Amino acid sequence: MVRNASPMKAAPVSEKLFQEQLLQLAKVNGWKAFHPLAVRDFHGNYRTALAGDKGFPDLVLARKPSAQRVGGLLFVELKSASGRLSIEQIEWAEHLSPSAEWYLWRPNDLPAIIERLSRRP
Repeated sequence: MVRNASPMKAAPVSEKLFQEQLLQLAKVNGWKAFHPLAVRDFHGNYRTALAGDKGFPDLVLARKPSAQRVGGLLFVELKSASGRLSIEQIEWAEHLSPSAEWYLWRPNDLPAIIERLSRRP
């Protein structure tokens, strides 16, 4: 199921800063995280060294369930308040969402993000 948390007003936050905050929040709540890093090539363009289709989500978070915490496997696309999904990102969401938790998270979704990452049984 595709989930998009309800928007609330918030100060502008860059996607990079938002990602750093989210990774810290995930770690504090016992999640393992995967995020491919983009680097600049010889021409100054950003590239991510991965094989496969473009548009893969920014983060994959995994946590095994326990008596204290609900586990899960989350695929998360991060965007700034005004960021838009590319066609390739939409296609990934459509392929993942029927059988996995796929989220589009923005900085103003923080209450819903905290709820999901800290969910208890």
